Amino acid sequence: MVFLIPGKIAVSQYFSTGQEPASIRWRQIKTEHVKLIFPDYYELRARKLAAYLDSVYNYVGNSLDYHPKHISLILHTQSSKSNAMVAWAPKRMEFYTTPPQDMYAQPWLEQLSLHEYRHFVQVEKMNQGSTKVISWIFGQQGTAAIVGMYLPFWFIEGDAVVIETGLGYSGRGRDPLFEMRLRAQILEKGLYSYDKAVLGSYRNFIPGTYELGYFLVAEGRRKYGTSLWIHSLNMVAKRPYMVTPFQKGIKDISGMRKLPFYETSLAGLKQRWDVQDSITKVEDVRQISPSTRYYTDYRHPAIINKAELVALKSGLDDISRFVKIDDKGNEEVIFTPGFLLSETVSYAAGNICWAETRSDLRWANRSYTVIRIFDMETGKARTLNNRLRLFAPALNADGTKVVAVHVDSLDQYALVILDALSGEIRKKMPTPADVFPLTPVWAGNDLILTVLVSENGKSLAKFDVSSGRNKIFLDWDFTEISQPSFHAPYVYFTAAWSGISNIYALNLEKASLHMVSSARFGAVDACISNDGKTMAYADYTAKGYRIVQLPLEPKNWIHFEDVENHSIGLYKTIAAQETIVPPWSEIPPSDDPGKKYSKIGNLFNFHSWAPLSINASTYAINPGVSIMSQNLLSSSFLSAGYSYNLNEEAGKIYGIYTYSGWYPIIDLSVDYGLRRDYAYLPDKTEAKWNETNLKAGLRLPLDFKRGKYYAGLQVSAYANQGFRRMKEGITLKFKKPDIFSMGYGFSMYRQIKSNFRDIFPRWGQSMGLYYRHTPFQGDDMSYLAAATLSLYFPGIIRHQGLNIYAGYQHREITYYKFADIVRYPRGMTGMQDQDLLSFMGTYAIPIAYPDWSIGPVLYMKRIRANLFYDYAFAWNSGKQDTYNSLGADLLTEVHLLRFIAPFEIGVRSAYLPDEDAFYWSFLFSVGFSSFYIGDRPSHVNPFF
Repeated sequence: MVFLIPGKIAVSQYFSTGQEPASIRWRQIKTEHVKLIFPDYYELRARKLAAYLDSVYNYVGNSLDYHPKHISLILHTQSSKSNAMVAWAPKRMEFYTTPPQDMYAQPWLEQLSLHEYRHFVQVEKMNQGSTKVISWIFGQQGTAAIVGMYLPFWFIEGDAVVIETGLGYSGRGRDPLFEMRLRAQILEKGLYSYDKAVLGSYRNFIPGTYELGYFLVAEGRRKYGTSLWIHSLNMVAKRPYMVTPFQKGIKDISGMRKLPFYETSLAGLKQRWDVQDSITKVEDVRQISPSTRYYTDYRHPAIINKAELVALKSGLDDISRFVKIDDKGNEEVIFTPGFLLSETVSYAAGNICWAETRSDLRWANRSYTVIRIFDMETGKARTLNNRLRLFAPALNADGTKVVAVHVDSLDQYALVILDALSGEIRKKMPTPADVFPLTPVWAGNDLILTVLVSENGKSLAKFDVSSGRNKIFLDWDFTEISQPSFHAPYVYFTAAWSGISNIYALNLEKASLHMVSSARFGAVDACISNDGKTMAYADYTAKGYRIVQLPLEPKNWIHFEDVENHSIGLYKTIAAQETIVPPWSEIPPSDDPGKKYSKIGNLFNFHSWAPLSINASTYAINPGVSIMSQNLLSSSFLSAGYSYNLNEEAGKIYGIYTYSGWYPIIDLSVDYGLRRDYAYLPDKTEAKWNETNLKAGLRLPLDFKRGKYYAGLQVSAYANQGFRRMKEGITLKFKKPDIFSMGYGFSMYRQIKSNFRDIFPRWGQSMGLYYRHTPFQGDDMSYLAAATLSLYFPGIIRHQGLNIYAGYQHREITYYKFADIVRYPRGMTGMQDQDLLSFMGTYAIPIAYPDWSIGPVLYMKRIRANLFYDYAFAWNSGKQDTYNSLGADLLTEVHLLRFIAPFEIGVRSAYLPDEDAFYWSFLFSVGFSSFYIGDRPSHVNPFF
């Protein structure tokens, strides 16, 4: 089992975020508490980070009364991703060093160090009592299993957000946009049930695990101090044999079980939020965006003229789209973007500009961005592709130039000016060391306005394009500010001085600062009309962001000195219980010796074992023993052991190895053991033999994700040599005791990105070509050739879908039979035809989203159905047969015992016309993909 925090969690023996290019040369620095593994060009930064992590060590475990042992940290410096994780089995941290554009007021590597190190403390603290014994038996996967089964995600993430808030002057716990979604839900919709709040819903938008967890953990610490969570974690570690040790720990200190603790904590927050709400003066605004039935966000408005604006729409019921909205609230979809970065969208001269991520063809940990520009007049989009990491692009007034934030692999930051037609970089303006620019905008043709982030907080600054010089407008401050917008003589931006994020205006001529909007929950994305008389912005409600319009009347604005903060200030309790970590600049770089990190010398890293045979790919568990290895670069994977087959009453030893560090992936496997079967000649006769299989293969997966489509292909080939030796005394003989076979495959896919309510992709295609044979056998050669095609289409009603599958295969069997590739109609088993042409149609229908609980046993999120009809032709020596079946599946998606991964449980009823018989079967699957829960949740739009 692998446990991943915060961004991803998976259940499997192996979890890999991917690999860097094979050309990278790696180095390492080992300090008292951490081993950093990094590309050789990154050593200066790595030394600084190593020293900072050693400093963080002295603070990050105090409030859990635990100081962990040593851990390895791998740095990914060539990715456009902004994320990090702690993984278990093998134990490691991984940092992606590119900062995000929605970051709070603290440098990126400092944020990651505080948050991720706390996750390390949480899991390492489990290595005591009974859990330590379990780890002796199962290795690191044993510890991960206890954490995964007993620690709720809301605690894991909430506790880490508490620490990032308490050990620094910033942190998400201090940001009103972070609390906004949960506060709006509770004040406008009330408390959801515990199961709904923790496990999610298809019916309603649910604020994230990070937000809920922060407030539960922080409220617990406010009432009961740090002992509440120290004791609860100790109970899990020492007594995992209890049914609910975490709940027992909460009850021992608070006197309440988990659900009453949840309800009481949020009820207490609601009371204090009600007070804040009652004294918040909310200004009357005019809603421009249409009202929607389901939760929908309208973001980044841009006023085109007095009657129209454009915005980015996303929500519970659809993927992200650019829409045009008129003054009557009528909406028109004008373009569907790809995998866009949602921090900013720019509009100028009839063009919409944004950034999208682009993956490397092969290396998952190397990626970049492209700038996309959509011309509203022609209806066409073009791409500026520099194969760089450029973020938050913004057009100038006439649409001829673009300013964007550039991040390189050495954490050097700059503002760059590009030609909007060719994409050529015209100017590069570096920022001071460790000062990161956010969401720049133009202020005329020669000035750029941007928010800057440093260890002193945030500030608003201007850059002179001609000279490259910059000037700070506001004193450095840890209060959140973001999203500048310019309309002379004002700079408008979002800030949190009132305890609610609102739009502020800074008069550049008079150096005066005022609060312009007065939102109930939060206001972002200020956009000013050309005449300067009207402002449109995104105003948050419990049903999502809506676009509203406000007349700009400076006489009604609130002077900065008169702005009052009425927020509940929960972070103050946390800050009083923690000690601020010394700033980055005060910590000298590590002087521990650095050395080469050998890829060959570190191929194997044995992390887990078990008195069972566990298949890392299929999750099959059999009697036996197993051991697992995964190197820290996630390029070398090994599982080996002994597996006993209960059906055959025979066992084998095996080894499976994969190396992913080169452009093609190498797969090797070997197994040896006893096999047992029976033949009828005509009497039942037992056959026992020793069998050895040696297999080697190559795979090349390529990622072609572009625009709004996932796409890729894979080519593969393998060779397998089998040796079979009948046991002494067995009269049966093999026609061919030694079998050599080979196989080749080519597959490709393309599908549109989906809304999470969709059962099937709305549009998608996949195909595969396969050939398997036993060469070098002359007339005795066996082979199988197959082709498959799968097509997806939208259904009659949104979220319904149609899948059409077709496949053809031809086989020749002499002494060896290859497994079927093409599927037979559902309900058909035991067929072995020479030629098979198969068609299958499935129509998926969501029926209900009940959000229904039976205590802690079951939580039902969705009920759906599949209607299907399958038809196949088969030929054998000139004789044709037909097979067909039709029927329905009734499925329900549930969480059992509040386990985070959903189970899909159902029944299938199929009618077989040729046999005039009904076929019933039980359907069951586990949605392990649900362990992958977002990358870096914050106050960004959750639907991109």
